[in-house]
Amino acid sequence: MDSEANVLDLPCSICGKTTWFFNPKYFHSNPGVPLCSKECKAERKRILRLMPPSFWDYTSPMLTMILKRVPGVLGIYGLRPIGGVPAGDYFPSSAALLQPDAAAGFLAVEAGTGKKLRVSDIFRSPEASLAAMQKKTGVQPPGYSGHNFGFSIDVALDACLASFAMTKQAFDEMMMSYGWYCHRKDHARGSEDWHYNFFGVGDVAAPWLAACASSVVRSAGVEARMLALYGESFKPTTIELQTLLTKLKMYGGDIDGMFGPRSQQAVLAFERAWMLPMDGQPDAKMMRTLATVASEQQIIP
Repeated sequence: MDSEANVLDLPCSICGKTTWFFNPKYFHSNPGVPLCSKECKAERKRILRLMPPSFWDYTSPMLTMILKRVPGVLGIYGLRPIGGVPAGDYFPSSAALLQPDAAAGFLAVEAGTGKKLRVSDIFRSPEASLAAMQKKTGVQPPGYSGHNFGFSIDVALDACLASFAMTKQAFDEMMMSYGWYCHRKDHARGSEDWHYNFFGVGDVAAPWLAACASSVVRSAGVEARMLALYGESFKPTTIELQTLLTKLKMYGGDIDGMFGPRSQQAVLAFERAWMLPMDGQPDAKMMRTLATVASEQQIIP
């Protein structure tokens, strides 16, 4: 073995492949080297134990959300003054997080109109999404809501219409001019009339509007935004799956890229905890939920 070049020349007795060439990044992201028998799997474990320390310096591309904290958000909470904020106006700073372009769009509304948006929800953690899903129908599960990624806000609509002195249609059109699009296209009152997604202004919004052009609501547009930004992170390799489950303290086996009984038990534990169908298989929904739950945040000023 040439440890400097990370090249291994070892035979696989089952598949007949006599030489494996890889570098650390390729090996971690493409773990499907020939492993046709227990002997092959044992050999791979032996190889991993022999790798130099530099091999493990590689960091898998885990989901990291870049978010911006929105200052001075006017909320609807607080039975008494909190931190100088009057009762009924409080909004937790931990939830005042948006994608940087959405944060700029939020502040632009307030700067351009001279009025404050009153909101009930902005950023929602996976745990909060799960709790909301258990309480009421129609809530997107963790990893499927724009709130989980900083694309969406819920406004206190009655208060906003009164404050801005606008009809629902006029308010929607004003919000669109700053890049915020209501979930509903009909400008009517009813379910989700308070929910707005940030698509941007002008040509920036075009792909997301095109994605939901054939629907009466705009959920497909925000889904397209989520997939464009984080779609690759929703498809972890087996090594990344084991790493994420280890981070959540649900897996204690080797991080070796081999999906065996311990990996399956960890997947079952995760599925149980997050109310997913329990089959022990890392399907697309399970992996997307896992990537979201184990994601990290980078808060920028």
